[in-house]
Amino acid sequence: MRDAEPVEVAIAPPRAATSDPLLVPAARPSASTAEDADSKVGVPECDAYIATLERCLTKFPEAAAAAAESTRIMRAAWKDAAKDPTARETLTTACKAAHEAILAGCNP
Repeated sequence: MRDAEPVEVAIAPPRAATSDPLLVPAARPSASTAEDADSKVGVPECDAYIATLERCLTKFPEAAAAAAESTRIMRAAWKDAAKDPTARETLTTACKAAHEAILAGCNP
């Protein structure tokens, strides 16, 4: 059996607005959402993913600067979505998969 080749993973925010609470909203966050954006999501798998993403981006300063706003908005949207038990379950699964993918590509 042949060893698998390493895979590079790129995470990008969605391009269009959606009703899915797990995706980044197209609209700018309100002031209260912006204040909450720097705190943890409250879902350990999502907090781990975001921490790894931010550590990984420090290796690429230009990308880090470009991703800072979308990461902040994503964190705020996920924190809001985590208030709903059904969305929280979906967040847990999605963030775990995203975290595993970014670990494979980034090796923080």
